[in-house]
Amino acid sequence: MPEGTANPDHLPDDPALLKGLVRELLATIQDERRRNEQLAHRLDLLLKQVYGPRADTLDPRQMLLFESPSTEITPTAPLPMEPEVITTTVKHT
Repeated sequence: MPEGTANPDHLPDDPALLKGLVRELLATIQDERRRNEQLAHRLDLLLKQVYGPRADTLDPRQMLLFESPSTEITPTAPLPMEPEVITTTVKHT
């Protein structure tokens, strides 16, 4: 079915013609999906070329920047909180 004749209001009533149209539409969908996958692949390659490998990888040497704790840290009980005292002042004029 050429692009200019795709009018859903004027479809043929013949089942054989309708089956032919369905086959043609299914083939078109398959071609478009294949083209979409190819374009997505090309885009991925282009993005890798432009931006390089993923930047979120961890360099193992970065862990050398931090000292490993020499002593084990033991949890302590939380300090008791003192009640908060709120005072107000009134300015007399």
